[in-house]
Amino acid sequence: VTTTTTATATATTTTTVKTRIKAKDSNGNLDTVGDIASASATIQINGDNDSSDANFSIALAAAEVDNNYQDTASEKLIRFLKEEAPPVSIVLLNLVAVIWGSQHAIIKTVVEDSDPAAFTFLRFGLASLIASPYLPGVKEMVYKTTNQIDSGDVNEKIDLWKPWRWGIEMGLWMFLGFSLQAIGLQSTTAQRSGFLLYLNVKFVPFFAYVLLGRQISKFTWISAFAAFSGTALLALDGQSLGLNVGDIWSVMAAAASAMFILRLEKASSEVPKSAELNATSLIVVAVLSGAWLLLGANDQQITSEVTQTALAHPLELVYLGAVSTALANFIQAKAQKDVPAERASIIYSLDPVYGAFFSWIILGETLGGTQAYIGASILFVAAATNSMLEFSKEKEIKD
Repeated sequence: VTTTTTATATATTTTTVKTRIKAKDSNGNLDTVGDIASASATIQINGDNDSSDANFSIALAAAEVDNNYQDTASEKLIRFLKEEAPPVSIVLLNLVAVIWGSQHAIIKTVVEDSDPAAFTFLRFGLASLIASPYLPGVKEMVYKTTNQIDSGDVNEKIDLWKPWRWGIEMGLWMFLGFSLQAIGLQSTTAQRSGFLLYLNVKFVPFFAYVLLGRQISKFTWISAFAAFSGTALLALDGQSLGLNVGDIWSVMAAAASAMFILRLEKASSEVPKSAELNATSLIVVAVLSGAWLLLGANDQQITSEVTQTALAHPLELVYLGAVSTALANFIQAKAQKDVPAERASIIYSLDPVYGAFFSWIILGETLGGTQAYIGASILFVAAATNSMLEFSKEKEIKD
């Protein structure tokens, strides 16, 4: 390996260098073979004492490189798992996955005898109330904006509205995801809904390709086929005639959830204060839920449905509003600042596992036989494995 640089010096010396060796594997893909931790090298400097541009010719003298080296899938996975990431953020996102997994069964118990619109309104009404102290103050914004107009500070004026701009978009995706899930759970099981919602991990790279121009690898196509095959096996479990209406709503909820995950990466970087982004998002969902409720009933029916739902499921609403919505969304917005969407989606892949566990504990639900378990397993493995390979590939390109 030879490289050239410039410096000011006159001497011949021996030093130690560290570098990374890359080679092509059997498939022609550029990959890292390994690190040379301490390779002896001789540095010959051409020039005299007055020279300001001395050429360095660095020749690596000791480096054992296996030219036939092939990076296996298992080694890719090991290297991926060793990638540096803030431990606290990883732990927090895993906590979010546990909370999300617990909510499927609880939502199922509520929507079985309550209106989804009334339930969603109460849930996000409570969540937005809890987060309201962190809303960007309107009076403060008007005051600062007036001063900035006078001082000509346009950039700071624009920044004041960023939490609302991103809160509106994230709130829209959040509303679609949760409302479609609530509708779907009226006619499908919590376990099936949990696994179908897990398709959001599969949708993330496709939406990234369509919206952001990120390339889709062959691994994504293969895992996509496997994931949808698993979905088909899960749907044709012998207990139903295929995908029912609730399953379709759940798949649509997964698509909305994928958009939320994808856009949250950008939103979190644009809004420094996670609490503000969370608060504005929740207030938007509460408003949209209220509009949904108004469109579906008259005033008397609305009052009756809201009251009935609140009295019938007070503990469930407190948990869903305070913990699985206000708290979980805040944690997600804060932790995903340091974790790319692709890697976060791998952590979220544990959602259906936790969901199946809580559905069994709370509702006594089980999947519909061996075929359904095989389908759920294929769906889980396909999405998780593909996300790991995609993340590993992106890191190699960056390196």
